[in-house]
Amino acid sequence: MSRPTILALATLAGLACDQATTTEPASYTAEAHATADSSQSDRDALVALYRAAGGAGWRRSANWLSAAPLADWHGVIVDTTGAVTSIDLGRNHLVGYLPSELGTLKSLDTLDLSYNRITGEIPSELGALTSLDKLDLSYNRITGEIPSELGALTSLDE
Repeated sequence: MSRPTILALATLAGLACDQATTTEPASYTAEAHATADSSQSDRDALVALYRAAGGAGWRRSANWLSAAPLADWHGVIVDTTGAVTSIDLGRNHLVGYLPSELGTLKSLDTLDLSYNRITGEIPSELGALTSLDKLDLSYNRITGEIPSELGALTSLDE
């Protein structure tokens, strides 16, 4: 991992963290899981992010927790098989922490959660994202050391 990448990961700027309510839309039901556009684990990882990062208070959250295909969820890009390849929720008022379930997004190549109010440590499970080439967690309130598992992410460019 290059020194600029480590520095970008270590940026600890932002505003004080408020508590957020994570009320889920009534449209989120067991049937919402039964979609053909993505694997169950990708949908579960995104639901975990919504819950952990105060999704009810996000600036933009169109279709999150709905039965819509993941490609229709704000900030999510999927490949032709429906696997999540990109999450871009920068400057979107995320307040909370990073769930370990993000490490199950095996096709993820871009994760941009910059300029939010994310607190806590970076989960070591992100080290399993071997396709990841962009990771931007800058301008949050992340604490702790960068997990050594992130050193295995040899595809990181930024």
